[in-house]
Amino acid sequence: WFWPATPFFRAFSLAASTPPAQWLIRERNFFVNGFVPRGMKRTLTAHEMRHYQCVQPSPSARIGVAVFPTEIRKSPLLATLEWMVPQLLGSKQTLIIWGMKDWGFRSSDLARVRAAFSNHEFQALPDAAHYIQEGSYSAGVSAGGSQAPVVKSSRRTSSLSRPHLVAVSR
Repeated sequence: WFWPATPFFRAFSLAASTPPAQWLIRERNFFVNGFVPRGMKRTLTAHEMRHYQCVQPSPSARIGVAVFPTEIRKSPLLATLEWMVPQLLGSKQTLIIWGMKDWGFRSSDLARVRAAFSNHEFQALPDAAHYIQEGSYSAGVSAGGSQAPVVKSSRRTSSLSRPHLVAVSR
């Protein structure tokens, strides 16, 4: 996302920044083992789950994941992006694909994204949750078609991937 933390994300940030939560994130891969299954439309197979778990296979590889919750509240980046994204990208043709059963991003977040991009097409995925690539990938592909490269906005394929906002340049 590209705005300062809402009360929901501030609460999440505070809770996930506590020492016990930080230990769970680093030592027990809590972001993957706790959040990935809840963000899927379907239950992942053991093989698929291992794919997500192996992205950060050790506590030292999860340091960035552990820092992430604190950065939600403390980093100036989100405040900078709040004005930068609409100003620099807001008029670009954009395809927004949104999982409507997401437990993290809400309808107010969707409204904010749609307002930031004046020249957008929107596709709601009614049954998709937080990780749309696992539940509704074909819908996203058909929406994007073969018109241009697809850029997953500020998302990576990792345990933190949330390809929630997909921008297509035409």
